[in-house]
Amino acid sequence: MAIFFRWTAIYVALGAIFVLVVRDDPMLKLEQMVASVPGMFSRFWHLAWWILIPLAAIAVTQWNKGFRERVPAIVGTFFACSAISVIFPMVKSALPLVNDFWADPLFAQMDRVLHLGVDPWRLTHAEWIAFPAVYADVLYVGLWVIPAIYFPLLLSFFDPNTKRVARYSLYYLFILFFLGNVLAGLFMSAGPIYYDRLLSGSDFAELLASLEARGITESSTGVLHERLWAAYSQSAQEFGSGISAFPSVHVAMTALFAFYITEISRRFLPVAVVTVVVFQFLSVYLAWHYAVDGYFSIVLVAVMWALTRKMGQQTNVATQLTTT
Repeated sequence: MAIFFRWTAIYVALGAIFVLVVRDDPMLKLEQMVASVPGMFSRFWHLAWWILIPLAAIAVTQWNKGFRERVPAIVGTFFACSAISVIFPMVKSALPLVNDFWADPLFAQMDRVLHLGVDPWRLTHAEWIAFPAVYADVLYVGLWVIPAIYFPLLLSFFDPNTKRVARYSLYYLFILFFLGNVLAGLFMSAGPIYYDRLLSGSDFAELLASLEARGITESSTGVLHERLWAAYSQSAQEFGSGISAFPSVHVAMTALFAFYITEISRRFLPVAVVTVVVFQFLSVYLAWHYAVDGYFSIVLVAVMWALTRKMGQQTNVATQLTTT
């Protein structure tokens, strides 16, 4: 995991420099961030407390089967992921200070073209589709947030294959940096939920009405919609704040989970496919993303995984040849 720790330190350092250069009051934003952490984690753990059960089970049952030797890496990974979870939203929140939101009309039009003239949200909000808001909250937030924030930590807990853990930890960091910061900063977009607020229009008024009719406005997702907008409009900093739609880090991380479990065993392929489809659906259904945000993320993660896995296999073959 040494390579992951090194790249994490580089990312945190570069992120801190970016925030210091862009923000007029970086220390105030850091104070706001720290102050928001307890409340945000309380809400997240309310939905994702279940993750403690398998972690405790692994620690107890595998302690004398190699787990004890992994403890230093596990501790280091915890602190690395925690540092990333602080700097990532601070960078994300500062992106609009460098580049204004401009790409929403582009992605909305791309969605219509890709779906034969129909807004994808209309497909997810069809009358025959009934997806209770509480289940959407549990899936899209509760089953995602802790694994996404601490994915390398979970790998260190569950997977004794240190090379695979390091590789997927670097994938995780690449997604946050390249998709969540670089591409998000270049293609600044806020997503359907904020489209009309930014452009002072009514293009997505029917979507907003459908969200209210389905109870999403009053759900945890609806509360989070408003919290993020308030943080943006007031130039405040919170844990998890920052608005950007393209590309979808949410779907990208889900795709990464899917590739991981499929690499563990091809028997998990159906579960992997269903998981990605469900989260892609929810990203549009809950109005966070244009469909193209998720499509792009899935393709990019697939290309990254395929190329680097092939390179890793070639390296292993070369190593075996030189040692025989």
